[in-house]
Amino acid sequence: MDNVAQYRRTNLQLLASQMNGYAQLARAIGRDATYISQMAGKGAYKPVSDGMAESIERSLRLPKGWLSTPRHSVADLMSDKHMREVYELFDEVSRSSGLPCIGERRRERLVGLLYNVRLRGEKVNEQSVYRLLAHTTPFSVAAAEQRGG
Repeated sequence: MDNVAQYRRTNLQLLASQMNGYAQLARAIGRDATYISQMAGKGAYKPVSDGMAESIERSLRLPKGWLSTPRHSVADLMSDKHMREVYELFDEVSRSSGLPCIGERRRERLVGLLYNVRLRGEKVNEQSVYRLLAHTTPFSVAAAEQRGG
């Protein structure tokens, strides 16, 4: 496998991780989850073609060539403006809510869900974060409503 093919597969895996799985990623780009899994899942055997890479980048509003550029971790996704905005908003709301420290994996999954919403063109704001926290953590619904959720 050449470097570009490996970068694309790895980056597709990173995106799927951020979006809470292949099904969410597939939905965001208008493809079947099985097809995404064949390109990036365990035992993947299909390459991410030039056309598919461009289609994914367009669907997710990523810069041209994003999938073909080496990235080594989820932190590299921070080069994406929307991802940075969602992380910053999530961290700000988490701190101000008085919520006990959220583990890194949980934080990445929750931010991934919000990022997926953002990529669909929907607005992500403080209220969105409070609602997500209310439904996915011990954070109480009353506290969320009190803060505008």
